[in-house]
Amino acid sequence: MTDHAQPPMPEGEEAPPRGVRAMALVRWVILAAVVTAATFTGGSWLLARKGRSGPAAAAANSEEPHTRYHCPMHPQIVSDQPGQCPICQMSLVPLVAPAALAPASSTTTGLAAVEAPVDRLQSMGVRVEAVARGRLGDTLSTVGRIVADEGRLARVQVRFSGYVERLLVTQPGTRVSQGAPLAMVQSDEIVRLEGDLVQALGWSGDLAERARQRLRLLGVASEEVARIEARGKADGIVTLRSPVSGDVVGLDAIAGDRVEPGQVLFEVADLSRVWVVADVYERELSRVKVGLTARLTLDAYPGKSFTGRIEYVSSRLDPQTRTLQARIRLENSEHLLKPGLFGAVEIQLPRSEGLTVSSEAVIDTGEARYVFLESSPGRFEPRQVVTGERSGDRLQVLSGLEEGDRVATAGNFFIDSESRLRASLAGPASPPLAPGGKP
Repeated sequence: MTDHAQPPMPEGEEAPPRGVRAMALVRWVILAAVVTAATFTGGSWLLARKGRSGPAAAAANSEEPHTRYHCPMHPQIVSDQPGQCPICQMSLVPLVAPAALAPASSTTTGLAAVEAPVDRLQSMGVRVEAVARGRLGDTLSTVGRIVADEGRLARVQVRFSGYVERLLVTQPGTRVSQGAPLAMVQSDEIVRLEGDLVQALGWSGDLAERARQRLRLLGVASEEVARIEARGKADGIVTLRSPVSGDVVGLDAIAGDRVEPGQVLFEVADLSRVWVVADVYERELSRVKVGLTARLTLDAYPGKSFTGRIEYVSSRLDPQTRTLQARIRLENSEHLLKPGLFGAVEIQLPRSEGLTVSSEAVIDTGEARYVFLESSPGRFEPRQVVTGERSGDRLQVLSGLEEGDRVATAGNFFIDSESRLRASLAGPASPPLAPGGKP
């Protein structure tokens, strides 16, 4: 039998096991496929990037923010094509990119510039007015009420206990003269003192004078004491008389009532001169001074006015109405002015000049006051202002605006709403600037 075995191969040149070469070929094929795929993907990415950076792509990107439309009155209505709002039928306008909504020169936190076509703003009732320098009004209009002069008010009271036997004045408003009888009061205490006086008249010394003095201290007039002496009999009835001439403005007595010492039965006011108490708001306090002339008109007397002067300005501010009281003295010789009447008061103020705008142009949030400045036709920017005196429908501007600036005086509600919406879409507001737009 013939031996066909191959001679052994040298060290390191042995034949590989069966199937190794096939597996190596498969690995090379897979690697080539992976490299080819990676090359194709990278080339596609470079071509796409180069295409987006070209002029056509740039033009497309610049038009992208204007491909969506919304309603200025209802921002929730957004469409890919122009048309009309299904709620208010207004034409949809291009939706500006968020970057363009950032507050521009805003001096109030939470507000942004607003821009819209001029014809649309006019249809919404937006009106503008130029800031002008002028003279503030010479009068301050307020309301006032008539009160009695406390210095001319007298109270009639008793200094003893007793009973009201008879009322001689039964209605408030009755005009009486000084010394006129008002009521008759019966008192047991007065009976005893009158009896002492009658008895003392027959004694020598000063006993009678002491009895007279005790009656006077209890409010019995000297005329009443003289009548008791002339009568020579005690009856205990004291007639209460008016100490001044005027009108009975208070009556607190009924026939048969028991009265006690210190009880006020009548109030009599001399109304030949009265006060008018006018309310002055704190913002006008710097202009209202003692000595200024004031004029009162009443609905009770159409076409007639009453003139007086301010004699007192209260130093206490009413925390509820935020007003102070100015007192105006008026002569009332004809007795036409009755306590309790309300009327219109016009105070003649010192003249002053300055920049003024319509009071409707200023929006007051309680924390800040601002206007919407028309920087260009159809574009409004919020501007914080500091205001001063008010004169009718005009408001003085101390800072924030210059003469000739145009501000919105009507339709501010729509501009303010749109401004706040745009500021919220633009993201966190930038810190507020000082009045005038300077940081």
